[in-house]
Amino acid sequence: MSLFPCRQATSGVSSFRTPPLDLTLPGIYDFHRLHNPTHPIFCWDTDDGVHFLTWAKASQGIHNVARRVASAVGSTRTVVAILAVTDQISYFAHIAGIIRAGHCAFPISPRNSDAAVANLLHKAGAKYVLVSGDRAMQKLAQSAQERLDGASVVVLDVPSFKEIFETEPEGTLPDVQDIGRDATALILHSSGSTSFPKPIHLSHRNLVEWGLQPYFGEVDISGRILSNHALPLFHAMGIVSTCWALTTGVILSNFAPKSPPQVPTPESTFESMVASNSQLVFCVPTFLEEWVQDDDKVEFLKKLDAIVSTLDIARFLRLTKVQMFGGAPIRQTTGDALHGNGVKLFPFYGATELGGSSQFLLSKPPDAGWEYFKLSPHTSPVLIPEAGDEAISRLYFKPSPTHSPATLNIELDGERVYDTKDLLVCHPTERGLWKIHGRADDQIMHSTGEKTNPVPIEAVITRHPNIRSAIVFGRGRFQAGVLIEPCTPSLPEDENASFIDDIWPQIEEANKISPSHSRIFKEMIIVAVPGKPFLYTAKGSVRRQNILDLYKDEISALYDLWEVQQQHRGSSNGSAVDLASLEGCISFVRETVRKALQLEDGEEGLGDGDDIFQHGCDSLQAIWIRNEVVGVVRSLGFEPDWMRPSSSNFVYAYPTIAALAQHTFEGCNNSPENSCEGENQLKSDSYEEKTVRKMLGLVEKYSQSFPGHTPGGLALERKLSYSREVFVLNRRHGTLGSQERQLKGFRERGIDAAFLDFGKIRFLEGDLEVEGFGLDGNEVEEMRREVTCVMHVAWRVDFNIGISSMEPLIAGTRNLVDFALSSLHDKPPKFLFASSIGVLRNYPDVFAPEESVSDPKVALGSGYPESKWVAEQLLVRASQETALRPVIVRIGQLSGGRNGYWSPSEWVPSIVRSGELLGCLPRSPGLVSWLPVHTAASAFTEIRGCEEPFLHFVHPAPIPWNDLVELLAEALLVPQVSYKEWLGKLEECKTASTSDLESNPALKLLEFYQSVERLSISEEGEAFGFPRLWTAKAVNHARSLHPPVLQPLDRKDVAAWISYWKSEAAGLLQVPGFDAVQYTETLLTSKRGLRPYLSHGSAAAPSGSSRRGRSGSTKSTRMGSSSAPMSGVSSQIYEQERMWQGVKAQILVVISNLMLWIRLALSLPLRLLANFQSLERST
Repeated sequence: MSLFPCRQATSGVSSFRTPPLDLTLPGIYDFHRLHNPTHPIFCWDTDDGVHFLTWAKASQGIHNVARRVASAVGSTRTVVAILAVTDQISYFAHIAGIIRAGHCAFPISPRNSDAAVANLLHKAGAKYVLVSGDRAMQKLAQSAQERLDGASVVVLDVPSFKEIFETEPEGTLPDVQDIGRDATALILHSSGSTSFPKPIHLSHRNLVEWGLQPYFGEVDISGRILSNHALPLFHAMGIVSTCWALTTGVILSNFAPKSPPQVPTPESTFESMVASNSQLVFCVPTFLEEWVQDDDKVEFLKKLDAIVSTLDIARFLRLTKVQMFGGAPIRQTTGDALHGNGVKLFPFYGATELGGSSQFLLSKPPDAGWEYFKLSPHTSPVLIPEAGDEAISRLYFKPSPTHSPATLNIELDGERVYDTKDLLVCHPTERGLWKIHGRADDQIMHSTGEKTNPVPIEAVITRHPNIRSAIVFGRGRFQAGVLIEPCTPSLPEDENASFIDDIWPQIEEANKISPSHSRIFKEMIIVAVPGKPFLYTAKGSVRRQNILDLYKDEISALYDLWEVQQQHRGSSNGSAVDLASLEGCISFVRETVRKALQLEDGEEGLGDGDDIFQHGCDSLQAIWIRNEVVGVVRSLGFEPDWMRPSSSNFVYAYPTIAALAQHTFEGCNNSPENSCEGENQLKSDSYEEKTVRKMLGLVEKYSQSFPGHTPGGLALERKLSYSREVFVLNRRHGTLGSQERQLKGFRERGIDAAFLDFGKIRFLEGDLEVEGFGLDGNEVEEMRREVTCVMHVAWRVDFNIGISSMEPLIAGTRNLVDFALSSLHDKPPKFLFASSIGVLRNYPDVFAPEESVSDPKVALGSGYPESKWVAEQLLVRASQETALRPVIVRIGQLSGGRNGYWSPSEWVPSIVRSGELLGCLPRSPGLVSWLPVHTAASAFTEIRGCEEPFLHFVHPAPIPWNDLVELLAEALLVPQVSYKEWLGKLEECKTASTSDLESNPALKLLEFYQSVERLSISEEGEAFGFPRLWTAKAVNHARSLHPPVLQPLDRKDVAAWISYWKSEAAGLLQVPGFDAVQYTETLLTSKRGLRPYLSHGSAAAPSGSSRRGRSGSTKSTRMGSSSAPMSGVSSQIYEQERMWQGVKAQILVVISNLMLWIRLALSLPLRLLANFQSLERST
């Protein structure tokens, strides 16, 4: 023991003998069974006093669990996970029992989502998992298993405390053989604050070394009672304390074992800590912040150097001294108050990869201040000063004889070391004292122990054009806030409120990508003042810590104000509403929804489970419902952002009365005191995960029991009936009939309406989601006999509503599938489905192939692409299980038709209009693969014989945007400028009046153009953020996509667009003096034209296609809400879909032409025969 400067068990604790510290954990367990049977390892308070659990009993429990595990798992070494909500003492027995049986224990936090649990089980290779019997854990385990793609994980029951410790032993287990000190004993996982949690493997050596920390302190803690109430054993902080118990004989006080276990709160922890006579306390800072608020406690602290409760002060006088330390940052005011009142407060530094690394325990806090600590002598730290500030150092740890980091992640001076990425600042005068300065990667630790990574949040926030920089703060605080520097540094203070309103949608975008504990509330925003400008490095990076120091008073005042506001919340707005019960929430939501939809009392038609958007709820009514719910919930003292801060309107996500009421109930009542199970479920169920599950669930729901195809023997009889008739099935409309609507669309697009008078087109009105489409039975039977091709081109275009509200469209697709399979022909009709480029909005590579994409996350963002993805997968399933052979066509951006028709409200015409008003047009990198609308229509009819399941309709010969904008600028007689300069000019018009918005439609799409400016688009990527699509299969099957039939976009196309935009029908442009003929003829005399890039249909990808089209960046999933305002790709897809309405009209023209030619072709032999007969008679 000469190695150790502070030997343990030397202060008269006769019941404890220190174990040899070169054993494995099973050896240490058995050492205590043999040599320390009467020494306690745990204690808890009871009505009769303090109860102690000795090592004799603990060893009995460990062996009982080990025997159960060995019986179920066998002797072959494996990983056994634990997913349980149980008391701490039983939990320790589970971990130790697994290790004693010779296996590796893997405790998993029950706060993880099912996807995270599945990921952890897979990465750790766990084949067995101990699951507690409560409903939440059983459900979580089942959901995680379902995500493991067939991998087998055996679920084992968790024994109760009584079964573990009161079952008579069947003898001791034999010694564990063939396990070295470097074998993995335990796996813990990271917090998962920036991605899925990651498993961290800890060896027997690591865990024994964790127990060495007190041997390098200044206090013998053997026999002393350490409050361990609030530290879960799936967390490193909890494991550290059990390691101390193994090596030093410290006694761990916990809550009394019971089922369900006691939930640790500041009050319950304090009461039990006092009742169990604890002398040391290990807890998170949030508890300290609660305790220090009580005046009686503060007074008592002054007398006893302790933190106490007001419950039974006389009993607490028997305590000697209570030492306090926490595992997360403590806010300065709390630490100052505790330290100033004589509380022995010690900061604790460590990490899962390291164990405890600060010196533990000092005989007294440093005189320099409570926030300073010493690094433990049993570690081998390396501190390297940061460039530009010698007082700040980055901390690394090298392996040493008494400390081995579990992870060595970088090489330093030729040696593998662990980089903590923590920045420490040394005390100005006392050598060896350090305090935490921050993170090299700027991860923020809150007082709850949860972490926030500010980098992605700040990146999203600074996309707003009026924000220069943003810094997220919140270290040592309960929640995060953000400090923002406007682009206009001289912003008057009285305009801060309007500035925050302006940028709030961007904050909401950041909230969508953030964990719940990292989301920013509107009240937690500070706008920088001109007198305190942000400080920047030579590289242009913000000096984060310097700025936070500069604004520390404002930050402190903001948190103080927030707390005052919380204390005074609650008004009469919701005084008559009962949100404490689910029934009360249902009643409140029902009344709110009915009021918004203007339904009279007693009026039928809307049930609690009905989708309100399918009953006519529009976006304004949805906003009204949201505001009403938020207002009442807030008035009752709850923060509505707690329920759903990542959604700008959660009504879209919960579109039924029942779902919205349940969501409201959980948001108002889901606290540890009220529902531990509910809280865990809320934390584990992110909106993205829910949406993915919903998408997969819809695929399963509508892919069950496809009908078989039974031919009706009509093939020979009808083989000459080519395109005899076209059935056009449209949704019912309140005023215009189907034919009238089609006529209106034809006229807008310059299509000859005479085609609609062709006798072979029949217009029907029905409902696809209803069996038989709501048509007359005879009509359906006629279609079963006649139809040989189904073209499904109708879909609701609404980027606000969620996928649940899109379900009727999916049901309609399934009904069309069933209809096709009921055909009386030998083969089911060809089934063509118009999908969308939006299905690939999050595709990770440069080019998206013409094939099925099974990952639903590629389509996440709004109900529109999500539902299209579900429909695609439904058709894929149908093709696998039936004779149906669908062709799914993903439609890209469509440009103007033959007459140049291109809706003036879309994003490209809006840019062109802005050019005329702003006097310039923007240059931007990337290609455009726009397909003329009439070409798409022709191609759609040409693929009826195609056997390929997936095709992409974009232009196979894209051209650079800059070549196109050059021709547009030439037509408008305006210069070309950088995209940033053009956007700046557009933003200067932001405060435009209503009339200005009408004259400059680009202002309505400003958010979209701003989002494009933030993208990093390469020259070979698609311009404006579209994904690029392969088209080889489409080109092979559609003649209209072949050159020379399809030429690259050129001057003739530009002339047609501008001619239409300046027409009276569009009224978009003036362009005085523009002559389309003269402009087009310039092509003949100019050698300059548009340069086609490289065909998407070519065998090889363009140079550099292995890189992403956005300079290596991964396009994020804008998750969070189907209700988010349209921006970025969503806005583009919306405009594409509007253009697709024109394709439908063009398809009718093509089909009509095709039928006309077929009829002429079929009648030609008869005419020739008549001519021959006439000639014969004349001769």
